[in-house]
Amino acid sequence: MRRPLRRAALALAPLLVASGCATVFTGSSDHIAFDSNVPRVRLTLDGEYKGELPLTLEVFRKAEGGRFLARFERAGYQPQELELQREFNLVALLDVPIFIVGFPVDIMTGSIMKFEPTSYHVHMVADPAASAAPAEVMCRKDP
Repeated sequence: MRRPLRRAALALAPLLVASGCATVFTGSSDHIAFDSNVPRVRLTLDGEYKGELPLTLEVFRKAEGGRFLARFERAGYQPQELELQREFNLVALLDVPIFIVGFPVDIMTGSIMKFEPTSYHVHMVADPAASAAPAEVMCRKDP
């Protein structure tokens, strides 16, 4: 009786080790590249400044209070916004044999989803109001 239990435990061990397959095989973050048709475009992600384009960021898949909303700004140009797209991570299907353990792990780490696409080119459009407004010049008279 002892041998069948041991064999069953040995047979189940690889399944438990591979639990959370999407987390194990694809990680819990993606590298996302951003560039633009003009230099010095500022990127904020969910309200947090990340830097100037071109830029590649490691973005964790789990949304902790965020929507993955990217905002691109530069003086003289209209701001652009987009929500980073995510899709189901097909590697998570490997969790099916160990559903009770695997899916919760992938859900908690955010690995059940992945970012797609992982590269964005932002086309900034000149702001007509900015170019039509006269430049503000400050003059100072010396006494």
